[in-house]
Amino acid sequence: MWIVQWLPDSWVLFFTYLILTIGVASYIGSKLLVWVPPIYKYKLVVEILGVLLFSSGAYLYGGRVVEQIWQARVTELEAKLK
Repeated sequence: MWIVQWLPDSWVLFFTYLILTIGVASYIGSKLLVWVPPIYKYKLVVEILGVLLFSSGAYLYGGRVVEQIWQARVTELEAKLK
């Protein structure tokens, strides 16, 4: 994750939200593939991909929030030391 700190926070947040959105859209889309006969055979693949993308996005978002909490604690302790 140390490479991610070089990117602006807005880019990281955008990609995290993008992964979450694509995951949710893929999962919902897999439920709608029932009505499209030629593509119906890929329903399970799209559903699994959607769940994996959503889980990955949630993990990245949670990691970002934890990092912000730790940075706030560091800033608070630095202020106390001064």
